[in-house]
Amino acid sequence: MLSIRQFDKIGKIGYCFTYKLLELEKEDEVHHTGLFTVGVFGLIFRQEDGKLLLKRRPPSISQPGNWDLPGGGISPTLSGELPGFGEDYFLAECIREVREETGLEVINLVLRSRVRIYVVLSTNEQDPRHIGDIALAIPMRIPVGASDEPQDCEFQWVSPDDLQVLAQRENGNRLVGGVGGRHWRMCVEGFREYSSNGGFRGQTSTFDLA
Repeated sequence: MLSIRQFDKIGKIGYCFTYKLLELEKEDEVHHTGLFTVGVFGLIFRQEDGKLLLKRRPPSISQPGNWDLPGGGISPTLSGELPGFGEDYFLAECIREVREETGLEVINLVLRSRVRIYVVLSTNEQDPRHIGDIALAIPMRIPVGASDEPQDCEFQWVSPDDLQVLAQRENGNRLVGGVGGRHWRMCVEGFREYSSNGGFRGQTSTFDLA
C-alpha cells in the first residue's frame, strides 16, 4: 500500500495515464511505468456499529450482481488528461461518485483525506501497454442527522464476518475479486484503521490480505 506522496504522475498516453510508482516498502526503490486506470472508492463506516457499506453492482455494468465499495473510475478529458490530481481532487471525486451511486451525502472521515493507493498489476491483450489499475480508497462518514440508508442501489452494511462470507461466494454474488482481491484489501485495511468498532479492528488484524 502506498501513500499519496509516493504516487507521482509523470505523463499520459491516449485515454490512460502513465505513472511512476515508488514502492518504498522494498529494499530498493522500484519504478513501474505503464498505463493505468484510476478509480476512487469510499470507505463508509456506520458510526453506531462500525459496519462498512457495500453496494451491489447493477446488471448494466461489468461483474453484475457482485458487491463492491461505492465509487468509480475517473474520466479523462477529451485530450486524454486526468482532470485533476492530489488529495483534494480525489476526495471531491469520491464524494461525487458516492452521491451518484447511493444518494448519500458523505464527508471526509479525517482532517486530511489520507488516501490509500492499491495497485493491481495486470496485462491487457488488446493493449499490452496497460499494466495495471489504481484504486484510491478514501475514508468517509455520514454527517450526524443525515440518512444512512442509500436510495439508489441495493446495499448492505457488513461486519468482518459478513465480508468473509461475501468474498468466498460464487461469482455473481460475491465481493468483487474475492479473498485477496483489491476490494478485499481495501475493506480489511479500512476496518483495521477506521471502524468505530474495536472488536472489528481486532478481528480483521488476523485476516490475510493476500
